Amino acid sequence: PSGPNFSPVVGNMIVPHRIPRGYDRYGHSPPCDILSHDINDIEKSIGNRAMSALCALAFLGPVPSLVSHVVVVKHMQSPRSIPSSYRQRLARGSDLDGPGYVPTEQTFATDAGRDLMFAGLTQDRAIEILTGEGKDDRYIAAERLQFFPSEKATRALIDTVQQGPTNDLSEKVTRRKCVEVLGRLQGKYLREHVVETVRQCLHDPDPYTVEVAVWTLSELQVTEYDLLEEITSVLHQKEVNKRVVIQTLMQLGHRPAADRIQAFTNSDDLSVASAANAFLFRIDGDEAHMTAVQKVLSSENLNARRSAIEDIGKVQHFPSLSKVTVAPNSLVLRSRAVRSILDHALSSGEATLDDVTMKQIDLLIWDHPFDLNLLGQANETRKSRQLERCIQRLHKNDALPAYLATKTLIEDHQSERAASMIQESFVAAPYFDYFAAYHLFKAIGWVGGAAGSFDLLIHQFRTLPPRFFNHQLAAGLSLAVLGKQDAIEDLFKVATSSKIWELKYACLIAVEKLNDGGSLRRHFYDDQDILIRSRARSAMDFDHLWARWR
Repeated sequence: PSGPNFSPVVGNMIVPHRIPRGYDRYGHSPPCDILSHDINDIEKSIGNRAMSALCALAFLGPVPSLVSHVVVVKHMQSPRSIPSSYRQRLARGSDLDGPGYVPTEQTFATDAGRDLMFAGLTQDRAIEILTGEGKDDRYIAAERLQFFPSEKATRALIDTVQQGPTNDLSEKVTRRKCVEVLGRLQGKYLREHVVETVRQCLHDPDPYTVEVAVWTLSELQVTEYDLLEEITSVLHQKEVNKRVVIQTLMQLGHRPAADRIQAFTNSDDLSVASAANAFLFRIDGDEAHMTAVQKVLSSENLNARRSAIEDIGKVQHFPSLSKVTVAPNSLVLRSRAVRSILDHALSSGEATLDDVTMKQIDLLIWDHPFDLNLLGQANETRKSRQLERCIQRLHKNDALPAYLATKTLIEDHQSERAASMIQESFVAAPYFDYFAAYHLFKAIGWVGGAAGSFDLLIHQFRTLPPRFFNHQLAAGLSLAVLGKQDAIEDLFKVATSSKIWELKYACLIAVEKLNDGGSLRRHFYDDQDILIRSRARSAMDFDHLWARWR
């Protein structure tokens, strides 16, 4: 992945792409998983772990010792071809424990990738590869060790990091991955040794290793003042992304860094400016800082908008809720921020789930392009409004042109022909296009459907695993828009077995659109999730959603 819309991730922190095309193609992302849930917009694979593994394979070259651990790629082109045993395991929800609802992070933190890729790579074999003399397989081995939290695995990771800086590209990538995995293991073993090892990486000549080290120290929740000051000093390193450092300092609550972070509030890099303003708001509560963050939501730059949404969610700023709800970014990113904001506002007494707030959540989940802030943009030329061009733009990495295309499809192309072409676009793809699938499923419903629409949508709704919940809810809502009452039973079944709040909420909207007689609302009356329970108990219906575009 490369280009202006590609954004690597540090842990749960979005880091704007700033690496010259062709340089360190897959190894630069600190840390890798290169296509993780925070950038679900551009993930084009069966899952982020699988893609991470495939990226590593492509970067490292032939890895014959791992061939026996890899499921043949041609059989893994989409969730439709994920082995049924894995789908069944995911459907049981064994990885979705929790009181009431499952945060998005946990939804994506399943071990599906572990099962689908390298299932035969044991801890001992991974350590053997990592500490061996070969180079090609070490990145994969380091990645695999996060699934084996133990002192033995931790020791192997530490030893690899302590081999020191190197100019060898594959060795650099392996060291970065080892530092990342130490963060994912969260210091459960050899904590003091881990902290000191990672601390040394703050002065590594490789800036991406430094960024990973900063993120890892946030995962380790370090509190020592000297170490926090050492992290702060990284702000002066030219090549290191400042956003990662600022977010880490905010997460660790290092207030003395405020004066040094102030200088970044007017950074030309809007993602850095957003993080700096969010940090200062967390420190002093000055609303002017959040006004500055809100302005970034109107940026035409995809990474800037993502960063602002993330920052608003991090500081849980309730007055920004309505702006996040309608921002032209992926539903997953917005819903995660909205839920963080709501949880804090409800627990602190800052807000209640009144009708005004509920309508905001309704709009978020319904996700109609007419309700979104499309930044004043429109498809004004004849060419931009052509059916074929609109369908092509549903595959864009940036949600803004995809929503604009959907809006144009609704305005100009409500027909069976349009729906058929959208379906063909999905079926013809050589892989499950993670970003496009959501918009394709929604568009089928918005333009009125065609022959085969029900079969396609109901199959996706029934079979997609939890990490594809956004596609699942898109399919479910489209079935409702098409008036497919035969889907009520499936909607009820999924809603009552899932712990993913967005999916449950969407199913509630869908069945009421299909006039289920209030059966799901009654079922949710005592749901553990306060958001679902409150919406079910509300006297307000969902007519305001379809009345806006009927």
